[in-house]
Amino acid sequence: LNKYKFYNKIKIKDNIFTRGNEGLIKFQKIPLKILNKYNLKNKKVLDIGCRDGLFSFEAEKLGAKSILGIDNDLSLGATKFLIPFFKSKVKMKKINLYDLTKHKKKYDLIIFYGVLYHLRYPIWALKIIKDRLNKNGVLLIETALYILGDKKVPLLYCPFDNNNPYDKTSCTFFNEIGLIQSLSSLGLKVKHISYSAAPKNLIKKVFLQKQYPIR
Repeated sequence: LNKYKFYNKIKIKDNIFTRGNEGLIKFQKIPLKILNKYNLKNKKVLDIGCRDGLFSFEAEKLGAKSILGIDNDLSLGATKFLIPFFKSKVKMKKINLYDLTKHKKKYDLIIFYGVLYHLRYPIWALKIIKDRLNKNGVLLIETALYILGDKKVPLLYCPFDNNNPYDKTSCTFFNEIGLIQSLSSLGLKVKHISYSAAPKNLIKKVFLQKQYPIR
């Protein structure tokens, strides 16, 4: 395991886990819990931004018939060690999200965790993903939301340089109603929303970091 760098904390056996990124592990609990609500027996699953395959392997445990994980930067830890070690049927390919327009296969469930807020063309990306869903298919999204301002106005905050509350690769933040209405405009119905922390606490944290002007 020490040969590879891991993003996710994944159980290997007994008390042995991949190290993962300690700062991000807590944000993986709710997405895992939500994924586990679905019976994936004989379902086809697409995991966009799969990284080390945490959610891909979980989908396999839940009975998925086929799982494709895609990422711009494939995890060698997953492809060289985890898939062979688990004797997993998960397939991982180096594919850019926007190149899914060339990909004609459709899926019963698409996992889209930790990617949306990195995209400069988020609505186009959501349209591409919607086109890869089977009828009555399910899309699971995990993303960072913009939580300041008028919550009744649909917004897409596009920071650049010093205005960015996250790292430089994080460049688009919907507010809640903005994301809901964007998905609705594509024919997708939002059934459930969960926060990893209470919005009031998130707002307090943002103010303390002084990433936004306080008026």
